[in-house]
Formats: sequence, C-alpha cells, structure tokens
Amino acid sequence: MRGGKITWLDEVDSTNRYALEHFDELDDGSLVVAERQTAGRGRRGRIWLSPPGENIYASFLIKSTGIPIWHTPRISGLAVLETLRTLAPEVNFWLKWPNDLFCRDRKICGILSEVKSGQGNVVKGGVIGIGININMPESNLREIDQPATSLLVEGGEKNNLKKVAELLVIALNKYYIIGLNNSQELYALWKDENILIGTVVDMVMEDRQVVHGEIIDIGFDGELKVATSAGVKSFLSGDLSIAKSSIKQMFR
Repeated sequence: MRGGKITWLDEVDSTNRYALEHFDELDDGSLVVAERQTAGRGRRGRIWLSPPGENIYASFLIKSTGIPIWHTPRISGLAVLETLRTLAPEVNFWLKWPNDLFCRDRKICGILSEVKSGQGNVVKGGVIGIGININMPESNLREIDQPATSLLVEGGEKNNLKKVAELLVIALNKYYIIGLNNSQELYALWKDENILIGTVVDMVMEDRQVVHGEIIDIGFDGELKVATSAGVKSFLSGDLSIAKSSIKQMFR
C-alpha cells in the first residue's frame, strides 16, 4: 500500500471513470482530483453538478480485496467527515445512510463506490467517487435538484481546494488502514456517526414502493433495519426520506 499520492487533472468526464481506466498504473490509496468534471455521476445514474474550481471532484483507489465494496463508503464517509470538521469545527456535519454527508437537512457530499474487475470478472479492488461542495455559492446551489449546501455557505469562508484534497487523502488512508486491520472498528466508528437510529423515515424502493417506519439499527453489512407496521424490515439500498418531525428533533 502506497497511499497519499494525488493526481491532479484539469478536466475529465468523470474521476471515477478515469480511475477505473487507469487503475493498474495508479497507486493504491491514491486520490484522483479534477478541476472540472463534464459528466459527473451520482447514485443511480444521477448527474453530479460539477462547475470548475468550486468543489472537490475526486476518486480514491482501493486495491486491497480485503475490504468488501459495500464497506468502502464507511472509509470515505468517515474521512470526509473528519476533513470537514477540521476545516469548520463549529459546523454540525453528519452521515446519512447509505453514503451521503449532510449539514442540517442539506446535502454537502455524495459518495459513489464502484468495483474494478479484471479478467474473468475477478475483483481487483474498488474506486470511491467523492463529490464535496466546498466553494459553491448559493446561486449555484439552487440549481441542484435537492436541498444542498457548501462549506462556503456553512463556514463563511472560501477554502483552498488543494489543502482540502491533501487533508482528505490523509484521512482516507487512515480509515482504509483501520478497515484492513479491524473491520469491526471501522463499522463501529461509522455506525456511531449515523445519527438516524430512532428517526421516522420513508424508504423509497426502486419500484417506487414506499415503506414507512422507524430506524432501529444498522447492521454490520450496512443493512438498515426499520420497524414497520408489518414488522422489522431490512434494506441494503433505497432512497431514504426523513420525516419532518424527526428532522426537527435532530436539529433543535
């Protein structure tokens, strides 16, 4: 493992696509960062707005197969959380299952993990795409299709993107090493930062079915356990919407 190297790109369609295409030549534990993305992607094929010079558009390479791909958002989520708290310790950032970061009820970071496979579909590792709103002003935030915020809006100051990336890659490698050495510790740290247990939610499935209930736990494999009128149900994916009453309790 040779972590910590940053590859800077002026422009790319997607840092994840670049990292997957150049996987063999890039270092394990390294970070690809672009000044601008022309085809940034979020979960389920959603477009990630990527104006030049405002935010972090990055992908982190994991070449160890000792960490399942569904555990990798824990590495990136905890690393982004640590980075944001270092830059703006007075602001309340939190993890939202399965792989977003929020400030209050507004999204500030999205994470997209993808598998890198070789011949015979043998898994060679993974790439974690990370998009963090850093210096995005309110005018651009209003173009996003959901409530969003940025470090500039929350902290009141612009940040040097290179400094942010340097802090981020250090934190990513820190949690990567924790995950390799002790997956239970990584899980415990990640679960502790998920403040949704006890909140009332609507889970929107891919077929648009909506399941309403209260989150009672998050399992080791990332499954969200929700108490519903039909009993406890477990979910590994889905769009989670928090009830307004629960949001008020979380941030009062």
